[in-house]
Amino acid sequence: MTALGHAVARDGVLDARVVGDAARTGTHHPQLVKQIWHLTARYGGPLRA
Repeated sequence: MTALGHAVARDGVLDARVVGDAARTGTHHPQLVKQIWHLTARYGGPLRA
């Protein structure tokens, strides 16, 4: 699953939009993309300086 996160990230950024774009391509297993989305939604967030 970590490899998928790295594969779909854009310039090191993994957010809901990037995961959604990856889901729409249909090139990745839907269940893995769903898990990445849930992890991003649960634990992801904007970085604060």
